[in-house]
Amino acid sequence: MMRWAYSLSFAIFCLLLSLFVLVSDPFFTQEVLKLTSPPKSAGPTAQLFDYFFGLAPIPSVFNEREVSHLRDVRNLLWLSFFVLIFAFILSFSGILAYGRVVVRNGFLILLGAAILGLIVPFNSLFWYFHLVFFPQGNWIFPANSTLITFYPSDFFLMYSIAILVCALCFSLVLFFALRPCGE
Repeated sequence: MMRWAYSLSFAIFCLLLSLFVLVSDPFFTQEVLKLTSPPKSAGPTAQLFDYFFGLAPIPSVFNEREVSHLRDVRNLLWLSFFVLIFAFILSFSGILAYGRVVVRNGFLILLGAAILGLIVPFNSLFWYFHLVFFPQGNWIFPANSTLITFYPSDFFLMYSIAILVCALCFSLVLFFALRPCGE
């Protein structure tokens, strides 16, 4: 049972590490914006991501309701950072105790998440994510709002796919890096 708890923490670690690697890469975000969003979203997005990391004020293009939601997003990102650290500690402990099996099982959990993502429509997953993490309901906006215009569902779909692919890659790299000599 503990192996699976360690493996789950490893999967969470890989997902959150991928999230932070991608969110902190302005080139990746700008490329996703080029594919999904209007050109005018580039400047405010760079400032918004700086806001998430405490480096800039929130862009003035967003209205009061959008600002409220974006504050909640920032708080969730900060909480996620602490979960990342905790998941790393648990994962490292699990790998020391059980070896590669923790990484293998973590990879299988991530693979299961990928398969789930292929079966369940993204909009449903996105909806439930918001119900869980933003229960106060300040995440529903009209289609013509700045937030929805700048960040349509395709923006989040592409980000989600990239996070999952990166997490799978991280877990595979670590699995093979932990391979004992002579195997």
